[in-house]
Amino acid sequence: MGTAERRLEMMKLLCKRRHETMPNLAKEFGVSIRTIQRDILELTFLMPIYVKTGRHEGGVYVDEG
Repeated sequence: MGTAERRLEMMKLLCKRRHETMPNLAKEFGVSIRTIQRDILELTFLMPIYVKTGRHEGGVYVDEG
């Protein structure tokens, strides 16, 4: 799976789930957490997603609306 395809699939997954953690995304897509971080950074410029830090509420979110 290439970068563009992974990012598209990640966005589809996030739209369904509305929230996910970076370690879970890394495991699901078979890449490192750093790769997920780069993907999320790029997606934030194009899509309504944001990252929230924290042990219990942290992760990647799709903006409501």
